[in-house]
Amino acid sequence: MKRLRFITVLVALCAAVSIVGCGDNKPQPSKIMDGNTVTLTAAWDYALISADASADFWVETRATADYRSDEAGRRAGAVYFETEDGSAYVFADKARVDSETATVYMVGKSGEETATYEYATDVEYEGANHATDLKVVFTGGVYYVRIDGSWLKIDDKTAATKSGEFDFFTRKEKKYGVGNAETGASTHENVAGGTDVAEQLKECLVTLSLDCEAGGSATLGVTEAMKGEKVTVTVTPTDESYLPIVTFNGRALTATGGNTYELIATVSGTIEVRFARAFNVSGEYDYAAGLYADGDEVIVRSETAGLETAGKDGEFSFRLTPGEHELKVISARFGEIATTVTVTDADVAISDKFTFDKLAFTDGTTVSGGATTLADGDYKTFAGVKEKNFFVEATVKRMDEGETVGGVFFNAGSDSPVKVLAFEDQSTHNFKIRLTRGKDWDGRSDRDYATDIPFAAEYKLSVAYFGKSLYVGLNDKWTAITAETPHVVVVNNTDFDPASVWNEEVKTFGLIANGFSAVGYPISGVRYGKATEATVDDCYYTLTATCADEKVTAALNETKVLKGGKAVLTLSGLTATAIPEVEYDGKTLKPTTAGVYEFTATASGAVTVTVIYAHTVSGTYTYASGLYSDGDIVTIKEKSSGALGAAENGAFSIPLVDGTHTLVLASSRYAEIETEATVNGEDVTLSAALTFTTRRFEDGTKIENDAATLVSGEYKAFAGMKETNFYVEATVKRMDEGESTGGVYYYSGADVSPVKILAFENQETHNFKLRITRGTGWDDRSDRDYATDIPFTVDCKLSVAAYGGALYVGLNGVWTKITAETPHTVAVNNTDFGAASVWNGETIKTFGLFANGSSESGFPISGIRYGKATEATVDDCYYTLSVVCADEKVTAALSETKVLKGGKAALTLSGLTEAAIATVTYNGETLKPTTAGVYEFTATASGEVTVTVTYAYIASGTYTYASGLYSDGDIVSVKEKQSGALGTAGNGAFSIPLTPGTHTIVLTSARFADAETEVTIENGNVTIDTALEFTTMKFESGQAVGAYEFTADNQAVYFGGISVADFVVTADYTWLDGETSSGFAMKIGDEQYRIFAFDNGGKVKLCVRKGTDFWDNRNDLDYATDLVWNPGGAKPWTYTMKIVYNQGVMYVGIGDKYVKITADTAYTHPLESNGKGNISGAEFLNTAEKRIGFVAFDYKYENDDSTVSVSNISFSVNAGEAAAEIEAALAK
Repeated sequence: MKRLRFITVLVALCAAVSIVGCGDNKPQPSKIMDGNTVTLTAAWDYALISADASADFWVETRATADYRSDEAGRRAGAVYFETEDGSAYVFADKARVDSETATVYMVGKSGEETATYEYATDVEYEGANHATDLKVVFTGGVYYVRIDGSWLKIDDKTAATKSGEFDFFTRKEKKYGVGNAETGASTHENVAGGTDVAEQLKECLVTLSLDCEAGGSATLGVTEAMKGEKVTVTVTPTDESYLPIVTFNGRALTATGGNTYELIATVSGTIEVRFARAFNVSGEYDYAAGLYADGDEVIVRSETAGLETAGKDGEFSFRLTPGEHELKVISARFGEIATTVTVTDADVAISDKFTFDKLAFTDGTTVSGGATTLADGDYKTFAGVKEKNFFVEATVKRMDEGETVGGVFFNAGSDSPVKVLAFEDQSTHNFKIRLTRGKDWDGRSDRDYATDIPFAAEYKLSVAYFGKSLYVGLNDKWTAITAETPHVVVVNNTDFDPASVWNEEVKTFGLIANGFSAVGYPISGVRYGKATEATVDDCYYTLTATCADEKVTAALNETKVLKGGKAVLTLSGLTATAIPEVEYDGKTLKPTTAGVYEFTATASGAVTVTVIYAHTVSGTYTYASGLYSDGDIVTIKEKSSGALGAAENGAFSIPLVDGTHTLVLASSRYAEIETEATVNGEDVTLSAALTFTTRRFEDGTKIENDAATLVSGEYKAFAGMKETNFYVEATVKRMDEGESTGGVYYYSGADVSPVKILAFENQETHNFKLRITRGTGWDDRSDRDYATDIPFTVDCKLSVAAYGGALYVGLNGVWTKITAETPHTVAVNNTDFGAASVWNGETIKTFGLFANGSSESGFPISGIRYGKATEATVDDCYYTLSVVCADEKVTAALSETKVLKGGKAALTLSGLTEAAIATVTYNGETLKPTTAGVYEFTATASGEVTVTVTYAYIASGTYTYASGLYSDGDIVSVKEKQSGALGTAGNGAFSIPLTPGTHTIVLTSARFADAETEVTIENGNVTIDTALEFTTMKFESGQAVGAYEFTADNQAVYFGGISVADFVVTADYTWLDGETSSGFAMKIGDEQYRIFAFDNGGKVKLCVRKGTDFWDNRNDLDYATDLVWNPGGAKPWTYTMKIVYNQGVMYVGIGDKYVKITADTAYTHPLESNGKGNISGAEFLNTAEKRIGFVAFDYKYENDDSTVSVSNISFSVNAGEAAAEIEAALAK
């Protein structure tokens, strides 16, 4: 709502800005308005109301400019006038983008010169792009300007920011109208104007007079005022017992101080001053116990008379006229007190003392009985209190399982509040303290401070600020926080700015509601005040240490300890047989380490040390076979007293008094061992060594029989293990059909993101794929997948060794080496993978097991073994090979002599003649050649690869293809079936060296099923007369092309050896329900595309799917067609679909109808950019070569054992002919 403003115009705060227009600034030929509305589009354009000129004039308009309100600008509709000296524009706009008030601009143009005067105002203003009611009355060198109902007076003495010179206050004759300032357009509506300025001034000026009766005198500040101007009346009674009564237009005016009265001039009229006899009214006020009253300001007001007085030192007095008065005792900090007092003809002393007992907030609400309830997002500042040092105390309650809770905030010389909150640390279930800045997400910055104070849903929160330190109490356990206190940055959307948290500025403070609660935020026990040294002292306990034994020194690390904080007592001078007993606050303290006692400060007082001397019990300890002991830290203690001894290098000793004791030998890595020892006046040596047998996790859980069961999402670090290089071995089990399985993880140095190693099933190859994943949640997750040719098994022996910047991963004894450069597929990339902290051979690592995914029965893991990785560990991942060949004419060379177990090796033979037959044996098996002279094999043992060469005769022949088979570019090889010996084949002919005897010759095509024949070699070369014929296509798996039953979701089969740009494929497909169907598949490069026919309201929609995953790594594109869907409604439905690709155009036929699809055919995206990027028609409708096959999606109907299939398959490359026939049919 607009408010009337003072006529005094404030000096503009912004720098002067010259506004330069375009073109000639001389007055242009007169343009007279036609009607009362005009739109001006050119810079500095104008329209006159009439052609007449006058020294005085008035113009009013409703002006709107066409620019955004978040721009600043000198672009607005203006009142215009011109004289013989130039032209002038008067308008309102914002000085800055963030301004909330109007600035009046006067821009004058004379020839090439431009002048700008700026007058700042306090008139609330949204911007010139909002409709502005602007009126200018000019008379006698003075402007009266109305902006949206608020009047201003401007003359040549009014302060302004000026650029250039122009006589805006000239009394010369003027033509007047409306104009357009600078760039953009402005529209003027309801334009009016004229020269009758005296009548117009009645709208903005008021006339005032004074009527003062006997009893005193009065003076009036001004007799003529602008509407909205503040006018002062000063009244002087002749006697203090007389009370002025000042009214205007029947309304009583209230004194603003002493006998001064103010009114806002809105209408003309007479101010009446009368005097009445008044009597003194006095009283006292006080504060309830616990309220902070120092510096509180109190006023007492008669609401009846409109009079008030200030309270001082708990007392007040002022004069009131006879009658009944409503009295209010008002504190700046606390809830007001109301009463009624009756004045007759004498002074009144109020007998009852007024007591403030309710805290108040700045919004006027109060805290009754120290309790209040806040609402979502409330910031409740305590009223009337500002202190450099302060304290607040309140009991708050968490309203959900997260961060919805009340807290304390303060402002320390910054608009960004400092909020102090306490949450539950979900990992420790202790409190964590959060300091957070800002009120919204973009302006937010958080720091978390860990504590070891147990969390409670309802707790006493105490905050004290003193001397650049924050003291935070949680159930009376205190934490001191300075700018240097270690913390975790949780949110960092803007600078945290420690200088505006820890400083000497005066602070306002109060309570906040953090989060969302439907029932509000109940807060009780609210108390606050000024913090002093005594406040801080009350956060601490004072401790002393006493020890009567002169040989032993007892020293506390601190004698002043925060309440609930940790203190440490250190004893020096203890002998091996000395047993100290330490008492504090009625309790016996147990040592943390030898001679050191860490304890929680629970009271001020003495820590008392008593030393007695005893006998030594000693013994030895060892480790079960397979346990890693290097660097293990062992301690020995007496169970009941906690007395400590010494243990290292397999031996221990402990001083004990006479009696039977339970000794506890604790390892940093393994489960504790207990044994009993009896002391009777002399030292005791235990004869049997104590043996550590059971591994454990860091949380104390034992790994019984080398096995453990983890729960979903659990991370279990191995206790006491910190190594630069390490190994872990465990047998894990997949707990579902997806990725729920156990794995190995480690942290590298101070990295907060774990490195997790998992083994999953590759659904295409049914081999293992290795995944290295980072992060603990989705937002910080990043995954890399590594393919293997290791067959997948549900139970898997998983071995991981990190050594020298490489990861070695064994799956069922078959090993893979992974470095930062190993080829991989990025599966998830929500944050940087951070390769430097994965392969970091110089950083100490903690490591353990974790459960990936979800399993109601848990994650059973067995065969757990771990330790430090060495060169021997890495060597054990490899087999060592050598090669022997007795034939001097043949050279045998291995690709590697050190091969990962289960890895691939290659033997290459050179120097073989056509008649040479090589027999290669390794680890008791005869190897078959992969190609001529090359033997690829799996490393299964260390040892020799032996090559024996014999010489034989040549068997040769020819081969051909059955009619209709596509043979162009087919690759054919020939081998002897039993031995695997290879020959040569190509261009329809083959030959192979064979020894005397009967042999089966196998011709293998990349595309077609094998052709076989038998041949007998006696003592010479043999030519086979009958050509071998390829008759049947095959899939890449080697299976002959025919009816194919799918056995897995997303399973795909491709024709062997075929890659063409244009083709024709016809097949019968089955549909079971929903999207449970078989479909067509093809590969273009490395990308896979699948085409399915699905129901679209009785018509067929063709779904082209990019990607191979069920959901995460796919993107769909749909074409609507007029092809009829399942006309008989059968389930399952078998239909024939023909697909023709020709020159980047696809034709799809079902039944006897076809659709034609090009790169320009319209489509929709039902599943957009789910890990693949949006698919387009141009991606797969092109002339690139394609591999061709079939696929299943959701292969099995959930209600029975039916599966999808494909049958009656035919293939040809006669796409041009097929396309021409379809085009002809479509044209009919």
